[in-house]
Amino acid sequence: MTTTQAQNFDIYVQQWVQLDNQLKVYQEKIKEWREKRNALEKEIIQHASLHKLENVPIEGGKLKITSVNVQEPITLKYLERTLSDIIRDETQSKQIFELIKQKRAVRAVPEIKRFTTK
Repeated sequence: MTTTQAQNFDIYVQQWVQLDNQLKVYQEKIKEWREKRNALEKEIIQHASLHKLENVPIEGGKLKITSVNVQEPITLKYLERTLSDIIRDETQSKQIFELIKQKRAVRAVPEIKRFTTK
């Protein structure tokens, strides 16, 4: 590695660490904001439900109080449970489940992991 390449590498590492530090700060702030917004959302929904409000006028538009259907995600536990419901033979059900788990595609993705000393 030439001196210029080594210097560039050091600069890249320093910039990466600075950006990583900034991301941590913003992620904590976003987490805090999301928690506050979720708490307010519960209060707004409770109030709107109590007073039978479907729309709340706000500057530049409105808030619409709705209900959304959310489906359970397809997890390994869900697959295992569903397979055992469909296939009564427990051995066969477990074999199919294990095959599904084994056949999942796996790929290696390079990444940088940061470890801090305490």
